[in-house]
Amino acid sequence: EEPKKILLYKEKDFIKRIPHRKYYHNKMVETLALANTNPNLKTYIVCPGFIYGCGEDLFFDYFRMSWLEKPKPIPILGESMNLISTIHVLDLVQVIKKVLRNKPITRYTVAIDKTKYPSLRNILSSIAGCLVITMLSR
Repeated sequence: EEPKKILLYKEKDFIKRIPHRKYYHNKMVETLALANTNPNLKTYIVCPGFIYGCGEDLFFDYFRMSWLEKPKPIPILGESMNLISTIHVLDLVQVIKKVLRNKPITRYTVAIDKTKYPSLRNILSSIAGCLVITMLSR
């Protein structure tokens, strides 16, 4: 029987993740940290979505294209309906502070924005629309 394909991972599914070979070492470090049994050392894993804001260059090219209006419509490849979990760097810092203060029972936390439908098309449309409105209001 073919295994069930997981479309959306939750904190409790972290064990089921199979990393790309490029990120195998990251997964191994997570596993070792969670396997810690030393009572004097508490370990937590915070798994963020794509980090943006405050100088991170994740969406820089799209902001630049929108600002310069070159090309006029932002290029979106294919349907771009794939979901992308994102989080602003300042929100990630707040999540980490809460984990350190509250010491949750679960030691693996997924930190993402609460965007209802975070598709690449929606994100890029929001970037372009926001910059157009900003330029018109000047």
